[in-house]
Amino acid sequence: DNASVTILDKDADGVIRILIESEDHLMRAIYPVMLGKDNTASDSASDASMDYDYRNMTLRAPSEEGSGSVAKAADGNTGTIWHTNWGSGSGPTDLRNDPDNRYLQIELKETEKINEEFMLRQKEKFPQSNVVLRTGVYYVTPECRSTSYAIDAANYVRQKVKGGEKGSVRFYDDEMQKQRELENEIVNDMKEAMEQKQFKVYFQPKYSIKSHEITGAEALVRWERDNGTVLSPNAFIPVYENNGKIIELDFYVFETVVEFIAENLKAGREQVPISINASSFHASDPQTINTYINILKKYNVDPAMVEIELTETAVVSEYESVRELFDEFQLHGIKTAMDDFGSGYSILNTIVDIPVDVIKIDRGFITSCLESDRGIYFLKHLIDMIRNLGYQIICEGVETDQQIEILKQIGCDEIQGYWYSKPLKEEDYDKLLQTENISKGGAIPPNRQKILRDTLDNEKRKRGITI
Repeated sequence: DNASVTILDKDADGVIRILIESEDHLMRAIYPVMLGKDNTASDSASDASMDYDYRNMTLRAPSEEGSGSVAKAADGNTGTIWHTNWGSGSGPTDLRNDPDNRYLQIELKETEKINEEFMLRQKEKFPQSNVVLRTGVYYVTPECRSTSYAIDAANYVRQKVKGGEKGSVRFYDDEMQKQRELENEIVNDMKEAMEQKQFKVYFQPKYSIKSHEITGAEALVRWERDNGTVLSPNAFIPVYENNGKIIELDFYVFETVVEFIAENLKAGREQVPISINASSFHASDPQTINTYINILKKYNVDPAMVEIELTETAVVSEYESVRELFDEFQLHGIKTAMDDFGSGYSILNTIVDIPVDVIKIDRGFITSCLESDRGIYFLKHLIDMIRNLGYQIICEGVETDQQIEILKQIGCDEIQGYWYSKPLKEEDYDKLLQTENISKGGAIPPNRQKILRDTLDNEKRKRGITI
């Protein structure tokens, strides 16, 4: 009842956007209304359907009589559509009065329906468009801190709606609140965690499938927090990728690995090459290669002892910049690898040209192929083709005797997975190297460019083409 109303602007069609804000600042929304012939404001209740012009981000919404104030707004910069609904007299005003969430589920389904209708209308009006709505719902209670808090919470949960999910609506519940608080801690505690070396590097060894010798290892990071909890990479890597701090973490892990190799070589202990994951963000920084090389020089470690991995998705999506970065790595003697090959974005004509030494075939892709004879046949010929192009091949995520036997028969060279070893703490990995057989110098890949050239030349000769 006590609210301020501010006129924001008016478009060419006579739609006025007004800001309605409650006196206690708990309720705020932008509400579009239409001027009548006598210049009095009226809603579009007579129009039973929504009408959006997404090209200009103008939004019109009918009122919903009997269901409380409804407000919708459009953000022209981000394409985000806000929908705020409060004060419904037909339902509870507090989730505590709806213990089974029945009322909430009805609201969410109704919002989902509205989103689907909207996307369908846009497709009909603009066939070339591909508008996708994502809706975050925050239920305003008397304890809500402010309008800004409510909007931020709704926007946070909206961002958690992924493109591949069935629904387009998510609710900000207690679990989401805990996740948000954890993410804030992850962001705020990073500097201190690095200073205190809470980020720990684990090592998962790679093995020759024929000799069972250790050929290398992959460095994987865990966050061992001072409260005793351990966070997996899935908890903090996406957060740091979003805020750009992943670059700092990558260099931290790389230096930790290089220091580990240097200390062990100095102590006379034999080592194998270690691969370290890197973000595609490095590809946009011309100083990246200098930072990596300077770390190697600082500890006097041969570049051949390290390998840089980027995921298949990063390689394909940032192809040109990643290609230049990998060229730089190889020119300085650092091996490169494409991780998670087969996870969804593989483009074979792309990997022919990308300067990569190692192809790591994705665990899910391998599991899927090994489920049928046709899949096994396909995987065998894929491995043969990749090897003939000069790549070193590693099959990831191998866990069973059956997988080992099939992969051995179809010609996989190296294995990484729990069948041999889980990721190990530094001291346990150190002991493993001292007790198991090590492949001398690790798995040295063939000259990929020479093999690729020879393969292409042979194909041309077969077809009678003069070279």
